Amino acid sequence: DVLEGIDRDRVTLAIEIEERASDGKPLELIGVVRMRNEKPARNGGKFAFLTLSDPTGEVEMMVFPETLQQSYDLLQVGNAVAITVGVKRTGDEIKLNAERIVQLESARLSKSMGALKVRLAVGAKTDDIVGIISHLGRLQDHERGAILVEMPLEDGRIVLLRLADTYTIGLKAQRALKDAPGVERVEPMKAA
Repeated sequence: DVLEGIDRDRVTLAIEIEERASDGKPLELIGVVRMRNEKPARNGGKFAFLTLSDPTGEVEMMVFPETLQQSYDLLQVGNAVAITVGVKRTGDEIKLNAERIVQLESARLSKSMGALKVRLAVGAKTDDIVGIISHLGRLQDHERGAILVEMPLEDGRIVLLRLADTYTIGLKAQRALKDAPGVERVEPMKAA
């Protein structure tokens, strides 16, 4: 099982790193390799700076020579991976280094995905989002779940709507929703 030892409840998204990073406590990240920048290491071999992208943003980390060598093929740009990172925090600065890297099979995450929460910007046109959501309803994807829509009202209150159907909620769906006009953010939630 490629995700053995990765507890989906503990997966940290890019936007959560700030609040979850405490010195020395490893985090589990998932995402797509966006960039790999290799440099020669002092004692031979190479290390790399890696940029990992998830539905909420991008994360930079260091990959030391031994790990880079072991996981070289996994760390190709475009690959979806799950990475355990070590955390070093000095003041405001957070440094991550990749300790363990495995292939991410989205099917393995489908059970705990549960739902997507879509936050609309004030004044967003609901028609836009309805169009996208009905499109998602037609997509065939094994990762299905509920979609919750947060709509801020002019007076500051927020209405939370749970849509009636289940939809595809994998990474493709999350990207489509995130790129939709009027969408402020999209966050995966676990099934309640």
